[in-house]
Amino acid sequence: MSVLEKDAEERSENRRKNRTLADELKTKGNYAFHQQLYDKAIDYYTE
Repeated sequence: MSVLEKDAEERSENRRKNRTLADELKTKGNYAFHQQLYDKAIDYYTE
């Protein structure tokens, strides 16, 4: 595997992890918002 392919794989994996984390934080933020915990929701949305 070339260095370029390895780098592309690492970047792809990092994007997937970041997307998963962002989705989890968004879900937590939405839940907090619906519970009227607005400060907590903002914390999740901006993390």
